[in-house]
Amino acid sequence: MKLAEFLQEYSWNSAAQVRELRWTTETGLVLTMEAYPFWLPENERDDKKGTLTVTLNQIVATHIDLDWDPSAIEEFSTSFDDPVLLEYGQFKSIFGSGPLPDPRQFLLEYVICCERLGIAGEFLNYLNAESGLEKWFEIIKGHSYLLIDGPAKLVEECESILQNQNAKFTVIEGAERQLPELVRLDSSWIVCGESLIDFSVE
Repeated sequence: MKLAEFLQEYSWNSAAQVRELRWTTETGLVLTMEAYPFWLPENERDDKKGTLTVTLNQIVATHIDLDWDPSAIEEFSTSFDDPVLLEYGQFKSIFGSGPLPDPRQFLLEYVICCERLGIAGEFLNYLNAESGLEKWFEIIKGHSYLLIDGPAKLVEECESILQNQNAKFTVIEGAERQLPELVRLDSSWIVCGESLIDFSVE
């Protein structure tokens, strides 16, 4: 069963304990947990012990909090639209074909856009400003330059900003990539292509 479907059908309301964590070349990460069987009807839960086996395939990235306590997982969720995932989906590029009409206004709205998408800390990574903003203000006076190379959702919002300025630009789409899935275990997370779950009761 897909993990997202399981969590949608059975709300996570129990602390779980990790009993085994292993990597396999066939499946990726396999996480075995012991938990109160909240997926059973209430009158069938007493004196029973549940086991959850989560398999995460095609792992792209991981973040394990140093304070993470695998003996008491209280938050367990999955998401397909978390800001963390923007970095792993399709990218697009915007090329300017004329001087940017109002650079300061664009920069202001661009930063606001990044904040709204939850990627404010990464905004300089997508703007063609590796040499600093002073150099960037010189670049965007030209007639052919890379303005942004970043997540598709960010670029799409920046298109509206540029259109409002009547700026001249072209959008180039990068390779199509399916947006992966984010699995959160408290403050730790894993980005993967697929998450599955098996559950049983003793």
